[in-house]
Amino acid sequence: MKKICKRAAKFILLIIVMLAVMGISPADKKDLVKIYPWSGEVTVEEGQRAYIYWGYGNCTRGLTEDWIRATSMHYTLKYEGEIVQEITASQAEKYWGDPVTWDGPVELCAWPSEHTWKATWEFTNLNIKKPGEYELLIYVELAEPLIDGYDFDQDGQADWYEGVQFDTTVLIHVE
Repeated sequence: MKKICKRAAKFILLIIVMLAVMGISPADKKDLVKIYPWSGEVTVEEGQRAYIYWGYGNCTRGLTEDWIRATSMHYTLKYEGEIVQEITASQAEKYWGDPVTWDGPVELCAWPSEHTWKATWEFTNLNIKKPGEYELLIYVELAEPLIDGYDFDQDGQADWYEGVQFDTTVLIHVE
């Protein structure tokens, strides 16, 4: 039980860092609807454009590049139960941006660091054409265990991540 709670706490902190990496703010344009793997449910109104967006940040460029290389993603968009679009793992690779420096939470790094390196993943060609209910199935897995430069559990060691990171469905209500 203690191991599960510790892992859940690390995951929650990872989500917090991802939100910070992506610069989520109330100032986001109203005509754009960002869909994150943890969105759960979103509503897209007439005149708005929905797209998948998220990212990853780490204490070094190399660790961020390792994450990008090891991440296998697959997205399936369904409308009324029928598949209308798929983004395979090989297709998804090309939507990662290059890592850039960011003055993120360096105090969480397991070793001295001047800034965080972040990369974002963005897919803007989501095939949402008509009103109704859509399901976006998101599957993200690490091909190998990776060290994370952060020390979320504050044990003095950089944290490790492995396996499935997201296996979820986001419901998209299009009005």
